Amino acid sequence: MSFNTPNTLSQITFSTTNIKGMGVGGGRAESKLNAIISLGCDVNIITESHTDHNKANSLKGKYRMLLSDYSFSGHNSNKRGVTVMLKKSSGCTIKNMVELDTTDTLAFDLITPDDTKIHVIAVYAPSHTDSPAYWEKISDNFTNNDSEYQMILGDFNVTLNHATDSAGYRTDPHKRSREVINAWLDNQTMHDTFRDFHHDT
Repeated sequence: MSFNTPNTLSQITFSTTNIKGMGVGGGRAESKLNAIISLGCDVNIITESHTDHNKANSLKGKYRMLLSDYSFSGHNSNKRGVTVMLKKSSGCTIKNMVELDTTDTLAFDLITPDDTKIHVIAVYAPSHTDSPAYWEKISDNFTNNDSEYQMILGDFNVTLNHATDSAGYRTDPHKRSREVINAWLDNQTMHDTFRDFHHDT
């Protein structure tokens, strides 16, 4: 048996994937789990997981070897839902997990092996309506948190630059939500790390 050296803060890797259901009880669960694991990340945020605690336990039982290095936590809901798959060998732990609502938003503290705290908000934002109030609630959470490091990730269901991010779309259904998020970027409350490294994508 071998053990990986625990990661430092700069080495922790994250992924976020809209899985459209984990496929528990169907024939696609194993392929979906393998797809997530193949990303090789320490923290995997799975949106639209449709996985309550019973289904998560079922997955862990059926795929015991495949999932032996992972812990599951998240919404206890089969409707929409966010699930976090944490790689145990990363040396990280999750503390203070809170459901900000019953199906769409989790907040938790990720503690790295050197005891650095990263406050994480994992979102599966509304797709059917333009809801700036949803994002204002997110803002309240990170504004009231004292962690030096904070991140929001998941499925935003919002384009941040409509001209760049909406090729082929004829409508602009989340304009007010985009204004809230872009205000964070403009005043440097948050940074769009993808765009920081991929300016022209």
